[in-house]
Amino acid sequence: MLANNLELNGGTYDDAGEFDVGHFVLIDQSNAGSTRVLAESTLALPTKMQIKHSLSGKADSVVDRHLISFSKTKLSGSTPVVATLNFTLTVPRLGDTFNTVDIAGMCRYLTSLLGFATTTETEFAAIQTTLNAVLRGES
Repeated sequence: MLANNLELNGGTYDDAGEFDVGHFVLIDQSNAGSTRVLAESTLALPTKMQIKHSLSGKADSVVDRHLISFSKTKLSGSTPVVATLNFTLTVPRLGDTFNTVDIAGMCRYLTSLLGFATTTETEFAAIQTTLNAVLRGES
């Protein structure tokens, strides 16, 4: 079980050139998942993290699905708009073919592609270059 409150590196830099740390506070939990809200965000413009778990499929094709979702609300004029980042792990239940090392390796490909292992403002700019390409529909 994850801790109720999580501290995660944010996507902005503070005055010292360090990543801001976001404090995600648990606001809802069930057997199917949890919702946390960024303590530094406001009730009207929340930043949320949700983790959800589900099963789907039949017989030998049953899979576990695990969704990690971040959403951020901002104003466009006076209208709230939401951007969402979803990351889904889908793992077959049949046998013991995949283990956490396999899944961690796949996650590493994603973090490497997007440069999420970075620690400096210059490296963070490289992330933005890759994301801009993806958001333009490049693949």
